[in-house]
Amino acid sequence: MFDSLWFYLEPLLGFALLVGIGLVLRATKVVKSEASQPLNNIITYVALPAFVFNAIYGAEFTFDLLKVVATGWIILPVLLLLAWLLSRLLKLSKALTGATMLCVAFANSGYIGYPLTLAIFGANAMPTSVFYDIFVTVISLVLVGIPLAAYYGSSGGRRFNPLLELLRMPAVWGLVLAVVLRGFVLPEVLANVIDMLAATTAPLIMLSVGLSLSPRKVVGNLRLILGIGIIRLLIAPLLAFVVSLLLLGSGLTQQIVTFEASMPVVMLGLVLSQRYKLDTPFVATMIFISICLSAITLPALQLLLF
Repeated sequence: MFDSLWFYLEPLLGFALLVGIGLVLRATKVVKSEASQPLNNIITYVALPAFVFNAIYGAEFTFDLLKVVATGWIILPVLLLLAWLLSRLLKLSKALTGATMLCVAFANSGYIGYPLTLAIFGANAMPTSVFYDIFVTVISLVLVGIPLAAYYGSSGGRRFNPLLELLRMPAVWGLVLAVVLRGFVLPEVLANVIDMLAATTAPLIMLSVGLSLSPRKVVGNLRLILGIGIIRLLIAPLLAFVVSLLLLGSGLTQQIVTFEASMPVVMLGLVLSQRYKLDTPFVATMIFISICLSAITLPALQLLLF
């Protein structure tokens, strides 16, 4: 039992330590909190596309991957409804309501989901993880998350174009290039560079979270944090478990889908929150708190459900 728990906890503890390093760097003023923005740009435009490329290049595609995507889209409107009800119940401001909806509805299936899936289920599980992230999390963030953020925040006068926003997602281009180049052998030097870049994704994103955290946001928002935690970390995976069981049946793919839906608050929510002027410090704080809570909920759900 202890070995099984440690199997899930070890990667999360490593991520928590990286967040702690980011906090120390900011607290000692070695690095200012504003540095999280260029760091996020490096992750978004360099590290994450490399990670996606590595996961898809040479992977086997099956019909079950479509069912994986369907599972995520079926549970999304339920999560949005629960987030809206929670916001109404707590009488949140418009900016905080938008932040809450981002935190509840969208899982960190990329930045944390990828390395955790790789560490726990192995390389064969990565196509399922990537398809869930790209075709559920990323596309729903573009088609649903951005309009929500613009409505509850401020779009700065910019017009929203779903296709253009999708094409601006470098991770999507990583997926496209991986599919196009599947029949070609990459030069060894290029493959090694992609490997090195991909390996930086998780450490960089955890450092960025540490630089963006605002512990003061915990005070006065305990009920909201509890509500988001319950929906994001417990209700979402239970919904995914039921839907994926109906669509996929029991097996490894269903377990991975449930695992992806169990992830903490999406990191890209921080980027959207900054862009559309939502409550960004709360989003950053919720990302960290949900990571900490997931150290309990992830192994508990996996052990109980599977």
